[in-house]
Amino acid sequence: MRECRIRLNLTQADLSEKTGLTVRTVSKYETDSVTPRGLNLHKLATVLGVAEAYLLNPEIESNLWLGRGAIH
Repeated sequence: MRECRIRLNLTQADLSEKTGLTVRTVSKYETDSVTPRGLNLHKLATVLGVAEAYLLNPEIESNLWLGRGAIH
């Protein structure tokens, strides 16, 4: 998730604002101490422009990178 955020030139605060999540939650997701699920997973995938599956398993092929503003 961190790589996707950086690719879009977003800070954790930017991602937090765009998703409605707290910066602390975004940080926990990025450090893998918590796994995003449900609506939070959907919000993150939408803002980051990736498939939800990619956020759950970043080793999935990078062709799941859908670009900014993509709809899943």
